[in-house]
Amino acid sequence: MGLTGFDRWACDWWHADWAFLEHYYRTGEKLDVRTLLRPGEGELLLPLPVPPFSPQRWVSRWSF
Repeated sequence: MGLTGFDRWACDWWHADWAFLEHYYRTGEKLDVRTLLRPGEGELLLPLPVPPFSPQRWVSRWSF
């Protein structure tokens, strides 16, 4: 698509979201995730290879 430069942005938000969840599950307190955002401080996430995909037909018994 020609979009570049979003790796850092996505990683920063991922780290903020992780910090939110970690805090919430330990304390039950919901923080404003925007206060946890630290641009450029977290490590970059590495991409994983896309696994092979083989479509399969299946029949849904409960749909109309």
